[in-house]
Amino acid sequence: MINLHEVSERTRWVPRVWVCVLALVLLGPALAPGYVLSYDMVWVPHLAIRAETWGLGSLLPRNVPSDAFVALFNQVIPGMLLQKLVLVGSLAGAGLAALRYGGTSLVGRMLAGTVYIWNPFVAERLAIGHWPLLIAYAVLPVLITQAAHYRRSGQLRAGLLLAAAGMSMTPSSGVLAGVVLLAIGIAWRRPSMRSALTLIVVSVLANAPWIGAGLAHLSDATSAQAGVSVFGLQASGALPAPLAALGLGGIWNKDVVPYSQTTPLAWLALAMLLPMFGWGLWLMYRDNHRRSRSLRTVAPEGDHIADLVVLWGLGYLLAILSWLAPGPMGWVAAHVPGGGIMRDGARWLALCAPLLTTAVVVAGVWLIRWAPRAVRPLLAIATVLIPMAWLPDAAFGVGGALHASSYPAEYSAARQAVEQAREQGSDGSLLLLPFSPYRAPKWNAGRPVLDPLSRYFAPNPVASDVLRIDGRPIEGESKTVQRVHAALESAQPAEQLKQLGIRFVVADLTPDTALPHIAGAVVHQGAQLTVIDMGSQGLSAMGPTTGQRALIYLGWAGFVTLLIVATTLWRGRLEFANLSCYPLPTVWTHS
Repeated sequence: MINLHEVSERTRWVPRVWVCVLALVLLGPALAPGYVLSYDMVWVPHLAIRAETWGLGSLLPRNVPSDAFVALFNQVIPGMLLQKLVLVGSLAGAGLAALRYGGTSLVGRMLAGTVYIWNPFVAERLAIGHWPLLIAYAVLPVLITQAAHYRRSGQLRAGLLLAAAGMSMTPSSGVLAGVVLLAIGIAWRRPSMRSALTLIVVSVLANAPWIGAGLAHLSDATSAQAGVSVFGLQASGALPAPLAALGLGGIWNKDVVPYSQTTPLAWLALAMLLPMFGWGLWLMYRDNHRRSRSLRTVAPEGDHIADLVVLWGLGYLLAILSWLAPGPMGWVAAHVPGGGIMRDGARWLALCAPLLTTAVVVAGVWLIRWAPRAVRPLLAIATVLIPMAWLPDAAFGVGGALHASSYPAEYSAARQAVEQAREQGSDGSLLLLPFSPYRAPKWNAGRPVLDPLSRYFAPNPVASDVLRIDGRPIEGESKTVQRVHAALESAQPAEQLKQLGIRFVVADLTPDTALPHIAGAVVHQGAQLTVIDMGSQGLSAMGPTTGQRALIYLGWAGFVTLLIVATTLWRGRLEFANLSCYPLPTVWTHS
């Protein structure tokens, strides 16, 4: 008979298989042949290695270094397969990493995996296409464990460096990694200057690619204070923002919120979640301060619980501030370099997930422990499945919102036309029209997505970053975009655009498209796309300066140095596979 309260060698595989199945159910139709294109998630058959990849292009480095890794892997792995691997790997990896929060209990480990990946945060970030953040979310439990180990022992391990690098695929997730390192890795009661400096250096090196690129683009950045009130924590359906955040919801984009979050089911889920969360916290507190004789418990040490409590407090506080005080947060976004990362308040809720998962697991396992023996198996199954019932439409690609699409054949023909034109004359950037960031192409079932043409073509793209949310324009952060707007409204747009280093114009023809007259040779004319080559004569060289190149190269050198040091500390085996899990509380019993 299977022991529900303790994992044996015979049942160790069950939680691992379970979370992998959950990952597949979450994705559903997204795993079909084709590309999943949804809001910020844009994958193409072949992402070219270009200046933009490293942060040397005209756009601000929002996708550094994630684009570089995609482009490098894309040289050997087709884009379609690579996207499937990343999506499945991030979700299954998050579930596998969260098993540590179930301790040694079979039910606890299965419940931990379910709570950690089947929640509004994961569903909403999947729908909005923030796959680098989902990778960071998967690595988060590993980084917490490694940072705590460093605080206790002072030993710098390869796992810490690799986890920090893995979480830093974008600026926002890299900041999350830095917060974890400094909050958990430093012994704040008796701080060591050497330890603090070591963790600061690790955090800087892990984020060095986008820091260097951001400094290189500093002169092209403008302030964007108004965005915090739009991108901050929002109400989720009928749930006010503070309550939605308790359940890891509250994203700013209402279109990606699962429908169940707008129904009374959201209130029912919260009414069940909060008591479990509170009771789990009480059980952990009690077992650490006065041992219960009625329960045999593998209790955690107080500092391990404190780590998760601190991260929960930081995550919830930063999320709430974007809703409660958008003015001060907007000032940070407008005046502090890189402060725009603070705008998306719900992103910080990733830090709340480990404690929420642990507390729910403790309460759930306790409930099963004290139930009559005859109903324990059924209660165990119900406990593991309840988080899925709270959010039923997270299944099958967030209720069918995620699906696989195929690029029109004309895209490939247009790309070939551009490549042939590039062989003659000087190279230049590529302007995308209409000059707006998002499209809703019919061949993608009308699903909004960042213009796929910006990644489909090889030249560095120039695309707008001015968003319209609920009819309200949100100004971007790039001066280059402002110059392009002025050029398009001038009497001779072609000459003005060439002075900005733009040679090609790709127009996505839609019924409501109003394109300016741009002089040049039409190298491709199709039913959907028109490609204009304005020529290389008079084309200004708008590439990065020597100083900008130096900053970006220095940033990448720091990141590579971090990887080299991690390899040196490897010691013949990957320490991810041998992490000593927190001895988190798991209530168990023997007959």
